[in-house]
Amino acid sequence: MSDDGRHGRTVPETTIYFPRKHDAELEPVIAAAAGGASRMAILVGDPATGKKRALWEAIRANDDGSFLLRHWKIWPGLSPCTPEELLANESGLSPRTVVWLPAAERCLLSGDSELDDRVARCLRNLLGDETRAPCLILITLTRESWKTLNAPSGRTPPGLHRPNVQLLPRQGTVIRVDESFTKTELGKARDSPEPRLAEAAASAPDGRVIQTLVAEPELRARYRDAGPESRALLDFLIAALHAGHGRWFPRDVLRQGAQAFLGSRAPDSAEWFAEALSEVTEQVPGGAAILIRKSGETADSYCLAPSLERHFVTGAAKLVLPNELVWPVLRERADPENCRALAKECEKRHLLELSAHFFSRAAENGCPRARAELAAMLARAGRIDDAISQYETIARTSVDPDRVEDAVREGARILFAAKRPKDVLDWLGPLAAEGNRSAEVLVAVAHTQLKRPRKALAIHQRLAEKGDLHSAAVVAEGIASREDSPRQRPRRVPLTPKERAEDRQCRQAQLDEAVSYLSELGERTGLDLLPMITDLTVDAAGPEAAVRMLSAKATEHGRHDAYLLGAQVLASAGQVEDALDWVATARQYDVPGAMAAAVRVNLSTDLMTAQRLALACAADGDAAPLIAVGDAFSASDRPRKALDCYYEAAEHEPRALGAAALAAARHGLFDDAAGCYRTAQRAGGAPDPAEIALLLCRFGEARKTSDSEYSEPIAQALKWYVGTAPLVAGALAPVARYIADVYAKDLVTAYRTREDVSWNHALLWVADALVDADSVRTDGTDRATVSGSGVELASSTLLVVASGLYSEAATAGSVLARERAVRLLIKRQSFAEAARLLDSTSTCPARLPGLRAEALAGLGDLAEAERMIEQQIADDDFSSAAGVARGFLLHGRLDTAPENRDKARKNRDKAWELAERGVRGGDIECHVLLADLRRNAGQPGRVLDLYCTALAYGHPRARRRIEHYLASSESPDWNHKQFRKYGLDPRGEIAGGWSVPDSREAGR
Repeated sequence: MSDDGRHGRTVPETTIYFPRKHDAELEPVIAAAAGGASRMAILVGDPATGKKRALWEAIRANDDGSFLLRHWKIWPGLSPCTPEELLANESGLSPRTVVWLPAAERCLLSGDSELDDRVARCLRNLLGDETRAPCLILITLTRESWKTLNAPSGRTPPGLHRPNVQLLPRQGTVIRVDESFTKTELGKARDSPEPRLAEAAASAPDGRVIQTLVAEPELRARYRDAGPESRALLDFLIAALHAGHGRWFPRDVLRQGAQAFLGSRAPDSAEWFAEALSEVTEQVPGGAAILIRKSGETADSYCLAPSLERHFVTGAAKLVLPNELVWPVLRERADPENCRALAKECEKRHLLELSAHFFSRAAENGCPRARAELAAMLARAGRIDDAISQYETIARTSVDPDRVEDAVREGARILFAAKRPKDVLDWLGPLAAEGNRSAEVLVAVAHTQLKRPRKALAIHQRLAEKGDLHSAAVVAEGIASREDSPRQRPRRVPLTPKERAEDRQCRQAQLDEAVSYLSELGERTGLDLLPMITDLTVDAAGPEAAVRMLSAKATEHGRHDAYLLGAQVLASAGQVEDALDWVATARQYDVPGAMAAAVRVNLSTDLMTAQRLALACAADGDAAPLIAVGDAFSASDRPRKALDCYYEAAEHEPRALGAAALAAARHGLFDDAAGCYRTAQRAGGAPDPAEIALLLCRFGEARKTSDSEYSEPIAQALKWYVGTAPLVAGALAPVARYIADVYAKDLVTAYRTREDVSWNHALLWVADALVDADSVRTDGTDRATVSGSGVELASSTLLVVASGLYSEAATAGSVLARERAVRLLIKRQSFAEAARLLDSTSTCPARLPGLRAEALAGLGDLAEAERMIEQQIADDDFSSAAGVARGFLLHGRLDTAPENRDKARKNRDKAWELAERGVRGGDIECHVLLADLRRNAGQPGRVLDLYCTALAYGHPRARRRIEHYLASSESPDWNHKQFRKYGLDPRGEIAGGWSVPDSREAGR
């Protein structure tokens, strides 16, 4: 073997090698052979786990890439040998020979036991022959073969006598190769500068990276070479995934879809679908198949291989509008479990008629939320009557009281917002007559809006008689403030003393009538209405009148609980000493809650007394007063006293620990906050970790010095949050306002520690999370939406931090990070930095040349950018046309110096030309750009059509642009109204009129 690795034939091009645990075990075997000793290594593992590659890399293990076993020879080269060849060449195997036996089953488990034993004896002799030392025997076996080879003699099948085969493994080093990467290995592999390895590590199921690497090229080749029937099946499946269907497809749906995509080309044979399905489920080396099969109780289901799903769907470079042929199949045959997801995807694309259909199917098949979601979608489209029809169906047919309640309230809200109270009466009148409490209340509201107060009052009186406290309060308030009261009549001049006296008398009479009504109602219904009478009296006549009334209730009617109500009134009026006297009287009568009332009164005057009383309440099992005392100590900046109260209360009430965590965070006591949160979490009563993190951050922000951007409390809070909060989509959004560049590494460290991943993987996750958090920021606007100029600029702090993290990961070799970094830098118009990052790598995935053209256009190297984009367009690739066009726009501003205006105008013309060509080439970003340009130039023709096409394709910013465009139109035309009411059709054009199936028939 020479240093360039050639011997007989060259090694095929492979990925950069990724060392694993078994490589470290193999290294001393190779080193011993290089030192002059004969050795044998047996690698055992499942097929396609990298056994042969590991052996090859082991013999070229020098750091400079040269062969460790220099001047050795390999026999039989890189070609597999037969047992007969090995035996025939035994005498010719000289010293310094590597006996290369991958898949050694052909020599040791050939089916001829005598021949197998002779081969094993040959290999044993070679290891023991000092005249031919050193030699190195390299063997790979599957796990099943190893079990057979190494079976105890007692388990050997009768008549099979192979002593040398059984003795051979004892003379070598057995190394097992795991089928899956460890968690640490996965993290490192994702950061590999080798794109194929990084992508395989990111998408491999169950850590089976090598199998994915082996299988993926073959899977793509089989997809390309699939027969017409198989290709139609796969094209339908991929289109359905883009439409929002779930991963798993029943067999009959695939058959119907394949037939639709074949059309008249469908074969007459009855077996064509079975043959197509067999072709796409056949396994390739590595154990994968294009379609994965799952057996079900009634029928089998199939899903696309994860690597292909990532390539064609989730990781697709272009936005996709599902083929029109997919919709009739899904409308008729889609699994009901998938209908709701399909409806949501269609609504996102504004395919409203399809969305309504799928929501309806989901509702008809028992999905409880689907009909309410359909109603909400119709309401957003301005189809109020259709929405109310859906809510009527829910109210009539649902057996879930909560869903009925939600439907009644939401439907009424929509009608009230549309200023249609009469329709509320028409809709909810029958429900109210049936005794639906919410319907009755909303009917009363409708009567009030229609200026029918007496009818509204009559409804509340009826409800009050049924024991409804809210309606009782409404009736009492209505009696106490009737329109015939002098104070309700408009005043143009001040009242005379006589009029004021009459007014007081009238108010008192009305109050007496209201109190009398509540008292009699309480006697009839058994309701305790004294608290309501007290509040009414305070509002109408003041606290003194309320205290007199309560004193009479307590002394004359034996209502000793009135003392506590009186104490509350007195405390609210600032008469604390009198309030404490009333509480003391209540305690004398052993009124339940008297001690807690004493605590509440003392909270504003004597916290120590309040604490002492609250401790007594806690001893009796009521910890709420002690928690309230803790809150008061916290509010008065005495956090340690507050924590003492919470800890004591937690002995009886676990939720006190949540309050303790929040109070500690509010005062910057990080260790206490974190500890209380952990304990509260174990008890099941922990607050939202975002709330704790925000309180800690506010504490740190308030104490940050002007000469330092870094705050240790903020850093601690952010690290704790990343290490504690659920890492779901939008995880960093709650704390986004406090994230700055100085805290970026703290976030990365926290994620790395929590997930036990490599530094580069942590960089990538934090950067992705920051971009995600920025996408849900509350302002929700961008310059292009507002101005329509077509020039986009993203300049938030989160994106600045994210681009720095991406760049660091890219510099360390992560291809995934490099592409994301470049895209974000271009979005931020940091073109020079993007170009430097692109120039720093020799590996160049397919999409990076287009990004290079975008960066050069932004920098002003327009000639080179034009050359590159023309080359891409010649290859029918328009993916960077919009980005390059935006670069021309940047250098085509008409406010430049007079001598440069002709050049600027040409640049703008070039941008228009690229956008037009991109639209003709089907690029959706160019649709948005051209619409922006036409809108900015005052050319409204096609603007809405272009935006609508982009929306149908799922462009993330198209809807916002359409809404802004329609809002800025002085007189919306027919198209605008049609778009809002009927949405788009499957071609991306404004749909014609369509109706929703009559939901009133549901359940009948």
